Amino acid sequence: MNCIEEDHSIRISLQGKQEDIETITLEDVQAFFQEFVSLDKHTYIVGICPCSIRSYFETFENEGFQKPNLQALVGNNYYHRESQRQITQSSIAQIYRTGVLIGQADFSTLMVTNSILGQSPSSLLFTNVREKHSLCYSISSSLLRFDGALLITTGTQKENIEPALELIEEQITKLRCQSFSDELLQIAKKDILDGFMAIEDNPLLMIEQAFLDDYLHREYSIEKRKADIMRVNKQGVANMAMELELVSQAILEGCANE
Repeated sequence: MNCIEEDHSIRISLQGKQEDIETITLEDVQAFFQEFVSLDKHTYIVGICPCSIRSYFETFENEGFQKPNLQALVGNNYYHRESQRQITQSSIAQIYRTGVLIGQADFSTLMVTNSILGQSPSSLLFTNVREKHSLCYSISSSLLRFDGALLITTGTQKENIEPALELIEEQITKLRCQSFSDELLQIAKKDILDGFMAIEDNPLLMIEQAFLDDYLHREYSIEKRKADIMRVNKQGVANMAMELELVSQAILEGCANE
């Protein structure tokens, strides 16, 4: 995400940069692998584990995780970038600063706010931008949990870019004014609670959650998570929406013929 300030971790690309990848040698890969296998091991087991296997894993030494130094997006700068490409579909990516990181007290409220805004088929963005006005092929919002940010992505046609942007901002205004139904609030909560239940039914998700709790140095049971979600009300969502601030917008305009 190269339209955010240089020193923030949100800029780190998961795929890497082409110019950096091209410089990697076989020796670099081998050296990294040797360093990787020598790192401390953290083992998570779901289900019944024979004593011999458990004893084997207990031979690995580790000192636990250092508490992460997470940094939410800060500053008053706004970044805007537009480009064109010979493709038929245009894309929009918008980053809003939330000021709330995973593990903080208001994160449950942020989760519900995001769900109402654009995480589900019942959300404001999906219902009003895509279904009612047919301004896009796809639209959704998601949380960048470790960066204190909310991401909205939209796939649309070139002529619908400006109307879609206006309607997106209108949905955020609805959140701020509590112009959404109690039913939508309950649907958003249920979607999140269903996700919690899915964790309990999936060993890999259970391990992922245990790892996350260890990494963040927190004790946070499923029951506590559910209770925090259920306590969120419309005023809390409105207050959270008031904190959303657009800090970055990238528009890729498709200029090829349909």
